Amino acid sequence: MSRVYVFALTSGRASPFTVQGHRIQFIEVDHVFVAVERRATAPALSEEELRIQHTIVTAIFRRVEDLLPVRFGTWMDQRELSEVVVARKAAILDALALVRGRVQMTLRFSSALPQSPEQKSGARRSESGTAYLEARRAADRDVPRSLGEVRDAVRALVVAERIGRGSEALAGAVYHLISRVDVRRYRSLTRPFQSSVLTVSGPWPPFAFAPEPWA
Repeated sequence: MSRVYVFALTSGRASPFTVQGHRIQFIEVDHVFVAVERRATAPALSEEELRIQHTIVTAIFRRVEDLLPVRFGTWMDQRELSEVVVARKAAILDALALVRGRVQMTLRFSSALPQSPEQKSGARRSESGTAYLEARRAADRDVPRSLGEVRDAVRALVVAERIGRGSEALAGAVYHLISRVDVRRYRSLTRPFQSSVLTVSGPWPPFAFAPEPWA
């Protein structure tokens, strides 16, 4: 049985093309088109492979009007692929309708806080404590102000919104789905809010708005 590596789902077929040596083609499954690469083995999960996958998904996105990226890709045989698409077709079509003609913009918020005085071995407690508290007060003022105001500024352009989890270095992320024609306006409206704790990126394929079809 032929096995394929699945990159994305779309409602329209595009011509086959090659990206960084990877031949991408489109398979039709019950009126849904699946962007795949035929390969005998699954790629090893690594940072390099994830970068290649992102490049491929972005290249597919330039060729179609709607796209549901398959996060981290999926290696499977074509019979299993057909079964999954048919079983989840309603959810897939709803998601494709949502993202059609639209792109993802990403707001990322970093905490921008230094280590606490206890974490700074050898530092003088009074000096490092003062610096830490000043930085914390500044970040507490900046992040909430930026978060609320930037979301208000672009609210009229946003079709859908998702909130991402934070980490040690990242306080969180907000993903906005907007029309492709509104990208320039979105950038203009968010530019005044960008800082060391707030970055804006995009347009991207709608990774945050794609359901996981294999769940």
